[in-house]
Amino acid sequence: LYVFPQMNTIAFAFDLDYSASNEVYYSLRSNGSALFGDWELVPLAYDFETVVVDLFKSGRIDALAGSFISDSWLRSLGRKRIPMVNLSWLSNIQSVPTVTVDDVKVGQVAAENLFEQGWQQFAFAGNPSLEFSRLRNTGFKQVLDNAGCKVLEFPISRKAEAIKWLSTVEEGTVIFSANDSIARRVVLLAKQAERRIPEEIGVLGVGNSPLESIFAGVDISSISLPSEGIGMQAAKVLQAQIEKGPAEPCSYLLPPGPVMERETTRRPESNDAVLEEALLFIRANFSRDLGVDEVAKHSGVSRRSLELRFQKELGHGPYAEIQRLRLEQAEYLLRDTELKIKDVAARCGFPEQHRFSTFFRRWKKLAPKEFRSKIRGSFSLQTPAS
Repeated sequence: LYVFPQMNTIAFAFDLDYSASNEVYYSLRSNGSALFGDWELVPLAYDFETVVVDLFKSGRIDALAGSFISDSWLRSLGRKRIPMVNLSWLSNIQSVPTVTVDDVKVGQVAAENLFEQGWQQFAFAGNPSLEFSRLRNTGFKQVLDNAGCKVLEFPISRKAEAIKWLSTVEEGTVIFSANDSIARRVVLLAKQAERRIPEEIGVLGVGNSPLESIFAGVDISSISLPSEGIGMQAAKVLQAQIEKGPAEPCSYLLPPGPVMERETTRRPESNDAVLEEALLFIRANFSRDLGVDEVAKHSGVSRRSLELRFQKELGHGPYAEIQRLRLEQAEYLLRDTELKIKDVAARCGFPEQHRFSTFFRRWKKLAPKEFRSKIRGSFSLQTPAS
């Protein structure tokens, strides 16, 4: 039973990817509070299709945001157009504005990351009936085709065949999965096939969902989605329609977030166990006030020994590695959140804002505020083919 307030209502339809939907919902709510005035954002469960039809007929919702099934479903609502925004490519929606991640770019980022890590054989696990899955596969293949690498198709929908495939596939194969839910299924199937992860089989997902890692029993490497940015842009799209009427269809495609490397793709970068332990510790702790002495102590060697190991294998010291990770995280937060500069600095291990600004300017040749102004609106804007 959905209880709706008396004020104007924006219904938000969750989809099966609850973690990503939840992040977009809270971003839309926080960014929309200053834009919509007295409008109320009301969540609907993922099986919203029938409910929305009933709500439309009764006139109880005034705007709608969510991952829509198809244009034909939207037409079936049979009501004069209200403000709407689609939030995912379940199908190729062409009748209302869409704000979502650039799915082709997601696939490209996956391929580039896995290729750089040294994986030698590649496969894709997805759902060909979903547009975002097809697009991510397209981007994945584009990069690897150019590198002269073949992409195998993993039979995720056929359990017995999938287990046999995993049992016989060459060691060193990495499977890019269209989302974290599919990545979890791949991990569980690999366990049934008695293949070790990541020593024999690697798995990379999309969505950065902690729940899927819990259910998989292993921390899944994943590409982050720009959920904060999607919610922020969706709020602007809805605001424009509320003020000016329904908008012409177009697509705002935001770049994906960083790859969160975890257990399912983490391969040794060298034969130096001390260096590997230091890198793991840095990646887990760079967002706080972490120093090289602490990393050396954790790794069981002197600071000088640690610095020499880093220079030999990576060409830079441990301090530079810490700063690189911090600044990459800062770029993501500046692009996809409304956090104040001082809060971005604090989340990236810089207790002092002026110190953060100095390092960021050296790296990007722009102050954090200038970078944010420049990068905002850097999404790809597309209009449907006529």
